[in-house]
Amino acid sequence: MHRFLKLIFYPTLLTILNSCSTDFDVTAPYKETTVVYGLLDALDTIQWVRINKAYLGEGDAYVMAQQPDSINYPDILDVKIEEYNEGDMLLKSFFLMRDSSIVKEPGIFATTPNILYRTNGNDKINPDNSYKLVIYNRESGKTITAKTNVIVDTIYMVNPFSTMQLIYWYGTPPFTVKWKTVSEGVVYQLTVRFHYTEVNLANTSDSVPKYIDWPFPELVTNNAIEMQTLELEISGDGFYYNVKNHISSNPDVKRIVGNIDFIFTVAANEFYTYVQVNKPPSGVNQNIPQYTNVDGGLGIFSSRLIKGYDNYVMADGSAI
Repeated sequence: MHRFLKLIFYPTLLTILNSCSTDFDVTAPYKETTVVYGLLDALDTIQWVRINKAYLGEGDAYVMAQQPDSINYPDILDVKIEEYNEGDMLLKSFFLMRDSSIVKEPGIFATTPNILYRTNGNDKINPDNSYKLVIYNRESGKTITAKTNVIVDTIYMVNPFSTMQLIYWYGTPPFTVKWKTVSEGVVYQLTVRFHYTEVNLANTSDSVPKYIDWPFPELVTNNAIEMQTLELEISGDGFYYNVKNHISSNPDVKRIVGNIDFIFTVAANEFYTYVQVNKPPSGVNQNIPQYTNVDGGLGIFSSRLIKGYDNYVMADGSAI
């Protein structure tokens, strides 16, 4: 029977692109492999990093995946993030605490405990500086590091220019969303969020606010430094088609149209490269190259930005 080293790349909280997992046939002696997944977001109050280990063993990899000890380190890691200025001078360090409070959805891998590492909420990420992740294993004496720049913490909307501008889903040309790119941002994904309220006709005091999302394909820039203008045309027919596909007819409720949000998710170059390289193979060649910016381990330490522009009003003629 072959021996397999299973390298697990878990999706981060609020992922923007698919994560990957890969099987490798191993013939060399076992070597500890640390797998890191962390994305800094300057708008988040708490930064999260997932740190797991690769596991090696005989038998069914799916059975081993259900064993927490196969993928989780015991409490033997000291994890910190160091902040550096443009001159590469260390400004400060903040330690991450071990956390198991977030419930992981059932799946192939063990769900309990779901070990993550997080900041305490008092250390703000400064987009003008760079950050280095340092993981020290007190048992093996091994140190794993990774460094990243940070996407700036805002996106400038060009159109719609304010919440006073009505959103039209009818007529021609299609409605166009325009925005300015940000430093360190390479890939951009727009999600249109439509809010509505369901009122129970049998009990009109029973109302439930709901929403559906309409994500668009990513747009990739060729320059992460200079500001550019990106735009995306949105078809009114496409909007109504998305609503029809996600909201089924229900004669027992009345639905009240709400507002529209425009949510931008931006990824830095390292993360985009990581996802592109680690995509599942589609051809005859099933060998997958590995990309990592983690020194001494595998995975990705990069940055992303999630920025929402909320409460845009649809024009009367756009009512559903």
